[in-house]
Amino acid sequence: MTSSGDVPVAVDPERTALLVVDVQNDFCHADGYFARIGFDVGPCAAAAARIRPIVSDARALGLTVVWTMSTNADPPVHRLLPQRFRRDGVDERPPDQFVPGSWGWQLVDGLEPEDGELVVRKPRYDAFLRTSLEDDLRTRGIDTLAIAGVITNCCVDTSARSAFMRGFDVLVLEDGVGTFAEERDLHASALRNLSLLFAVVGDSTWLQRVVAA
Repeated sequence: MTSSGDVPVAVDPERTALLVVDVQNDFCHADGYFARIGFDVGPCAAAAARIRPIVSDARALGLTVVWTMSTNADPPVHRLLPQRFRRDGVDERPPDQFVPGSWGWQLVDGLEPEDGELVVRKPRYDAFLRTSLEDDLRTRGIDTLAIAGVITNCCVDTSARSAFMRGFDVLVLEDGVGTFAEERDLHASALRNLSLLFAVVGDSTWLQRVVAA
């Protein structure tokens, strides 16, 4: 059981943001990049569907909604390539992946930012690295983040850890995150580790309860 939602805490909606991480076609759609190279993106698509009412509820509760988008502005060059980016030692990342304006880069249908909501184009896994996100949140008086999105064991995990290290209180919405079917074990272990060290992990109904507390 990953949930730590029994921790007593009240959340001030005026100081809380819902951070929606990378719900983009290349991650979540059957015609997106990761599906095309053989990943089962079904759990990511399911997470995106569950995020739609979470976003609506967050807006109704008065939370600030922030969106991140993986953006292929300047792909890093590594001599030691992580496994996902290589085959037979060769870098296989396509140059058109997550290019601004492309279909794959766009957010999935039904998850569109409203006027005034922050949209962060992030060049790395970490939503705070080389972006204005921290300053934007501080300017708005935000000190608590509820996080949903994909991929649980990559950008969600990295951004949640980074938020915690910057002094934010962090909630990870376990019914609002997802990863590829092949990495279910990493999804579970990421949530477990976040709940131990970096965040409170609970579902979106728990978020509603603590905001209303």
